[in-house]
Amino acid sequence: MVDAIIALDKRVFIFINHNMQSKFLDVLMPIITNFEYWKIPAVLFLLSLFIWGGKKGKVVAGLTLLVFILSDQLSSNVLKPFFFRSRPPEEFARVLVVVSPKYSFPSTHASNIFSVTTLLSYYYRRFLSLNIFVALLVSFSRIYVGVHYPLDVIGGALLGIACTFLVVGIEKLTARRIEASPLAREGEEQGGRETVDEEYG
Repeated sequence: MVDAIIALDKRVFIFINHNMQSKFLDVLMPIITNFEYWKIPAVLFLLSLFIWGGKKGKVVAGLTLLVFILSDQLSSNVLKPFFFRSRPPEEFARVLVVVSPKYSFPSTHASNIFSVTTLLSYYYRRFLSLNIFVALLVSFSRIYVGVHYPLDVIGGALLGIACTFLVVGIEKLTARRIEASPLAREGEEQGGRETVDEEYG
């Protein structure tokens, strides 16, 4: 069963990496897959969210950084060395970018982009379609440029989604505990008394 899955994985890789090639995609996909092109837009986006997004924007900006770091470290420094799957070999991979010496499974690009887009989709539902498109495009680019198998990308996507739900769950639990704390209730009561005093004083 495992051998059959791996064989299918390689066939799908060859189909995307070889049979879907075009001059346009050969130019576009290396740009899509290279985070160096997107660092400045990403930083500007988070800053704008933090500055103009209100209280919610500040929380989401912080959580975005958190899920990115978590998914990145788990993928690169925990799971890759554990599975130590080699990248597609040069004899049948059409490689369009510089290949990292790290292992192949899971795809860190996929885990990072899925963690961020899942988080943004959770808090801003109206951008769900756009986020899904971006995540799939980046993940597809990793196969197209010849550095990851499809299973690497699927594994990375699942890891990224799991990291997001873990962080969101912790954030919600923490928020509930803060709201239920005696200090928070005391602050609300004092605020209520001040409002009454202003109205009837």
